[in-house]
Amino acid sequence: MATTSDQPLSLEVSARFIRFLTFQESTHRDLPIPDMSFEERDEAESQLLGLYSKIGDGCYALSRYNCQQAINIFKSLPSSQQNTPFVISRIARAQYESRNLTEAHKEFLSLRKLDPTRLEDMELFSTVLFHLNKEVDLAFLAHEMIDFDWLAPQTWCVVGNSYASQHDHDQAIACFQRAIQLDPRFAYAYSLQGLEHAENEEYDKASFCFIHALQANKRLYHAW
Repeated sequence: MATTSDQPLSLEVSARFIRFLTFQESTHRDLPIPDMSFEERDEAESQLLGLYSKIGDGCYALSRYNCQQAINIFKSLPSSQQNTPFVISRIARAQYESRNLTEAHKEFLSLRKLDPTRLEDMELFSTVLFHLNKEVDLAFLAHEMIDFDWLAPQTWCVVGNSYASQHDHDQAIACFQRAIQLDPRFAYAYSLQGLEHAENEEYDKASFCFIHALQANKRLYHAW
């Protein structure tokens, strides 16, 4: 009988089930067929589907900006799943969207420790560092991002936020423009550039940036 999705999944059973799926999808069929009973496959399949469903629920809540609900769902996952880059990044984003910057900072540090070369979401981490006035940490992150991938739009958002923290708004604007050149649909870069134009009292240019941000992502509340 299949167990419920709330019970811990045996690592041995789940590993064998993954091997079973791999064998099923393999074109060469050169892998040995895992020795699994029907009951074990049923148990593993049920629990994996339950796990995916819970992760999906958390992502949906986050997409609706139900941040605390998303955090609760992600933190209810087994520890082996909570401590993955994807889940930690979702929790960090939810804390950021809730304006719990100290908690977001902790989660992003955990994410960086687990996945130090990660690019995705680093633009948000740089904004957290900006608001927490951690200029040295932000500058260090910017240097690391350039070393990792200087053609990533996230890199130039981080560098732009570093210049913004030093009140060098013109350089920040140039960096955000570079991010937009690399990804014209990167809505967050438009919104950051708009904020810097506002700091320069260039309100027409700021409005232009916010309009483009909303065209790229109508739900980006930073641009409203």
